[in-house]
Amino acid sequence: MAARSLAGRAAVALALMLGFYVLAVGLAGALLWVPWAEWHYAGRIHLKLLVGCGFGALAILYSLIPRRDAFQPPGPQLARSEQPELFARLDHVAGKVGQPLPREVYLVPELNAWVASRGGAMGFGSHRVMGIGLPLLQVVDVPAFEAILAHEFGHYHGGDTKLGPWIYKTRTAIGRTLEALGEGWLRLPFRWYGNLFLRITQAISRAQEFTADRLAAGVVGARPLASGLRAVHAYAGAFDAYWQGEALPVLRSGFHAPLADGFAAFVRVPRVESAVRDDLASALRSEAAHAFDSHPPLRERLAALGDLGAVPDAGDVPRALSLLTDVAALEQRLLAFLGGKEARFAPVAWNDVPEHVFLPGWRRQRRELATALAGVTWARLPEALRSHGLDWAQQLHGITVSRAQVARALGGPIGACLAVTLVDRGWTLDAGLGEPVTLSHGGGRLEPFALVSKLLGDPAAGTRFEALVAEEGIGALPVAA
Repeated sequence: MAARSLAGRAAVALALMLGFYVLAVGLAGALLWVPWAEWHYAGRIHLKLLVGCGFGALAILYSLIPRRDAFQPPGPQLARSEQPELFARLDHVAGKVGQPLPREVYLVPELNAWVASRGGAMGFGSHRVMGIGLPLLQVVDVPAFEAILAHEFGHYHGGDTKLGPWIYKTRTAIGRTLEALGEGWLRLPFRWYGNLFLRITQAISRAQEFTADRLAAGVVGARPLASGLRAVHAYAGAFDAYWQGEALPVLRSGFHAPLADGFAAFVRVPRVESAVRDDLASALRSEAAHAFDSHPPLRERLAALGDLGAVPDAGDVPRALSLLTDVAALEQRLLAFLGGKEARFAPVAWNDVPEHVFLPGWRRQRRELATALAGVTWARLPEALRSHGLDWAQQLHGITVSRAQVARALGGPIGACLAVTLVDRGWTLDAGLGEPVTLSHGGGRLEPFALVSKLLGDPAAGTRFEALVAEEGIGALPVAA
């Protein structure tokens, strides 16, 4: 059954690939024939026609030349000698599926795991590689991780990674052709064929996912696989928010807080837990795949497994992260890979991030704003925002900003100024993982960034801001200094 399925997919992929090359070579030949026919039958030749047809034909033919796949490692490579427990699990699952291990296994900053055949040209001379996401190991247990591995090895078993380079190279050749031909009419047949090619190959990709799911359910179990699929869909958005909003600001300041532990704490924040449930519910409401989707909807995959289940709890059982040895050292290697060989990050605990990372960064922002906001005091800020806010926003960001975007554009930098001003006057800073920045003093609490963002459109925020300025006696102080 699997052999027939692979043969059918291979036949379709090969036919589509050949169809594109026949179209491209045929059209290039027709373009070259036009000036030849004019010279041969009419005894004349128009220079513009010759140049236009010749350029079009050469652009098409040059786009068809296969490029070598210069594989770039996606992260630090994991070694069997350093990670015996992880490779023991890889060996176990690979043995169940009947596939050899990939030549290289990488740790990647993604909530995902994947396999591919990379290197060589058009699949020839390639080798197997695997990526295992560090955040994935934090939100799945060991059985679910094994099921995800079995699914990925299923792509090797089904021959999907052999078809992949052919499909990918043909897609890129179509893309190169469209780019080379610009906006002229010559690109129309290639755009039509490209859409057809993408529709059919993405349908093949969705079928491959179902096949890999069935294999993984057969060798590891449907329930662990369903748990793993739910975790990937539920926590993917949370990791993006954690990486962009929490981890990256720390890294950009030259510090490194524990990534895996931070993510574990982040997903336990009540509002993040709620967002995780919402993300999963949204994924389960998706009833049909779009023609250009590479994966089937989660609902269809879970229905095929007979298990719709609920959101997996990221803390109820031991995480697959326990399979790794010396996670802290692995994180340092991952950060060195992401930041380059010259990158250096000083360790910092998440509890110390507000004092050692946020406050110094906000002070730098305040100094950088001194020229743009020269002469503006806290008492004059609301009026100055209304009259000069648009200019400030465009000056600070170097791009065109609409009036509707001013509040958001200035909420960060001026909110930082307000936070520093109040901290210097004895307010306590609280900026826990996954929580908005808050300041407290004498029983009062406020969110400085939210308050500044609302000054332009919320009268209540303006009233509260004026009361704050009066109570703290900061009206005559400069906003930026």
